Amino acid sequence: MRPMFSYFTNQTIKMRFQLWIVVVIVTLAFSIIVPFYYIEKRDRLDEAENQLKQVITLQSLYIERWNQEKLDTIKRFALSDHAKFHQIGDLKREFQDYSRVNSEFLSYPKIQENPS
Repeated sequence: MRPMFSYFTNQTIKMRFQLWIVVVIVTLAFSIIVPFYYIEKRDRLDEAENQLKQVITLQSLYIERWNQEKLDTIKRFALSDHAKFHQIGDLKREFQDYSRVNSEFLSYPKIQENPS
């Protein structure tokens, strides 16, 4: 450690001038690079957040539309003449016809084709 300190104490004016120029250049470089890094990082985070918000909005729109379609279907079954007049056999046949065309309706856990 002693030789390093002696290097700093036994400098000529030219060496000190060169040292200060290097220190100024390094300081300027860091003062430019560091803010750009944080600005770029913040921009990337903001962009990712906006993309996630768009994905969530789009997914919620799909879910709401799907939900509305299923509610309309249930209302159609509930308001049909077969349901009003308690014609269970005809209502069951109508539902089976619908479920053959729209197979995702069978994914409900309470709706089964053959109840056990």
